Amino acid sequence: MKISVLFLTVCVLFLLSGCADSEYQQRIADLESEYQQRIADLEIRLESIRSEFNDVKDALVDVQSALESLKSVVDDFRYENWQDNVPDVEDATSNLESALDNFEMAINDVDSEL
Repeated sequence: MKISVLFLTVCVLFLLSGCADSEYQQRIADLESEYQQRIADLEIRLESIRSEFNDVKDALVDVQSALESLKSVVDDFRYENWQDNVPDVEDATSNLESALDNFEMAINDVDSEL
């Protein structure tokens, strides 16, 4: 009788430990799945930020180009009639303002991603 009770107790303990192991294994699998999803989400966010940052770099190149164009047009005042140059300066200034606006929007887009 004692051996049967002892045997039954051991069997119950084995069953309980097996259930506990499967619960822990399920919890580990759930956590692993959750972390893999978080990693995937962060990779997507990182790619989006990289894209926005590339837009900022492109906008900066546009600003630099517009500034150089304005400088060139202003330099023409030395060699040409200033009245002929005013429309070119106005256009170059407008282009620079537009490039600066685009640059500011690109920076704001990156800032909103962070």
